Amino acid sequence: MKRELGLAEAIAIGVGSAVGTGVVKLHGAVGSLMGPFGVLAWILAGAIVALVYLCFAELGSGRPESGSLYYFVKDSLGEVAGFTISWSYWLAQSLALGALSLASAESILLAFSIPEDKVKLLVLALIVLFCIMVVNIIGVRVAGKVQDVLTILKIGLLLFFVVSVLASTFKLENFAPGKYFTTFNASSTSELLSSALKNIGLASLIVIWAYIGIEEVVIPGEEIKDPERNIPRAIVLSLILVISLYVIVAITTIGALGSDIAKYGTKCVEIAVRRALGTLAGSFFSLFLVFSFIAVMNSSTLINSRIIYGYAKDGVFPRIFANIHPKFRTPYIAIICQTLIGALALIIIGSFIDITIICNLLMLIPYLSIGPTLLANRMKCSSDVKGIRIKGGEVIALLAFILSAYLIGQARVSLLLYSIIVIFAGLPIYYIMKRETD
Repeated sequence: MKRELGLAEAIAIGVGSAVGTGVVKLHGAVGSLMGPFGVLAWILAGAIVALVYLCFAELGSGRPESGSLYYFVKDSLGEVAGFTISWSYWLAQSLALGALSLASAESILLAFSIPEDKVKLLVLALIVLFCIMVVNIIGVRVAGKVQDVLTILKIGLLLFFVVSVLASTFKLENFAPGKYFTTFNASSTSELLSSALKNIGLASLIVIWAYIGIEEVVIPGEEIKDPERNIPRAIVLSLILVISLYVIVAITTIGALGSDIAKYGTKCVEIAVRRALGTLAGSFFSLFLVFSFIAVMNSSTLINSRIIYGYAKDGVFPRIFANIHPKFRTPYIAIICQTLIGALALIIIGSFIDITIICNLLMLIPYLSIGPTLLANRMKCSSDVKGIRIKGGEVIALLAFILSAYLIGQARVSLLLYSIIVIFAGLPIYYIMKRETD
């Protein structure tokens, strides 16, 4: 593959993959658990993913290949572990395409005041999904430039939200704990804070959805210019931008809605815009959100097709998935395959929340493995290890493992068992391909 992605495109991949539905859809759920202290969940989740992604930065700089997640887990923990972790990651991201296209369809119908029904949602979501597929088959340069534009648009949109709310409806009194006593059945600030801290684990698990994607910078390593330098820089800069943006939006939303934040659920940000600027501006805002969701879809399609491409190159998946389009030089079979998985999620599951819950748990399993992978990688002789070395990497890796396990522990046992079953369902593919290769 050609190295056509520079630092700007790499940052756009990281930010574009993360900033999407989470930053506008999760504030109500977090507010219902933590009230005015909800910002703490965004900070804690950001700190956890920062530890995980620093591990990605070191590992990715040392092995800048398409499908890097599979390769550096395989090299450190073995082929079965590499396949299982990468299968979980790729499946989660492919399923997420269905959720993102569904969110896009819902916002389009809302923006144009079109009555919503299941058939309209499904058809429109499928149209969005397959349009993104075509863009990515045409070429990585086209997809990369599209990502630059869409990432700038959605960050500008969120900054517009912050400025408009701060200028009109933001009130510091909405952070007063006393306003939340009735909602949380508390009689004092300390009691309210205690209740919020008990829920911070669950709130952080919910918020993790908003941060998923920054690690995707490492996956198209073969197409990034000067990868040993640009991959770590892109991850760190993406982290700084995303965490800062999320905290600012969270503070702005609480300041605009106060104790009503729990009442409005997934519509918090859109309701805040309508309060600040009116219904018409709110409709335009909902339409512009579509660009945000499409940016995430574009990035996920661009990056995760390279995962299955990496599998196929290594003989783990059928070789057909490593086929490169003769004209556009992109892994078009892999792109089509993950698009079809997203389409199946739309048709079979059909619920945005249900799809995202499954994706969260599937994504946390790869995050859990990154710490041990880094530790195993560092145990090798220094002459065998390429790329950068993060200072305090052993401590970072250990904390990344412990905190990822902590978040997994916040999930219901039934959902966790379901996710494990889905993960191990991919093992027959591995053993069939392994037998054929041997």
